[in-house]
Amino acid sequence: MRITPSIVLIFLPQLAYLPATRYGEGSIGLPYRRKMKESEGNPYLRAAIMEVVENQLRNNDPPQTRQTFRRLIEAGYSEEEAKRLIGCAISAEIFDVLKKNEPFNLDRFVKALNKLPAMPWEEEKS
Repeated sequence: MRITPSIVLIFLPQLAYLPATRYGEGSIGLPYRRKMKESEGNPYLRAAIMEVVENQLRNNDPPQTRQTFRRLIEAGYSEEEAKRLIGCAISAEIFDVLKKNEPFNLDRFVKALNKLPAMPWEEEKS
């Protein structure tokens, strides 16, 4: 999957609606993500990300997306939930592309897919 300027233009106005990282009371300064209520999500952003998921699965590009989809289905996730999880990996990659002003990184994206069902932005516990 290539992140093209048109994809960036689709997502850039929607970034304000992504769940915020904020500091909790009594925290030691480590950011955490609050759980979004279903109604807090942006339906246009969700539809655009799900379209990317569908395109990747249909075109088998990258093939790791379909492999991850099958792995999640075999693990007992519904098709809808498996696609939603893959969408989280796509969202994380889009965020990194925009935040770091760098091109799409297939290795980073594949690592995020391999980590699923854990969220790409969650720190690994040692």
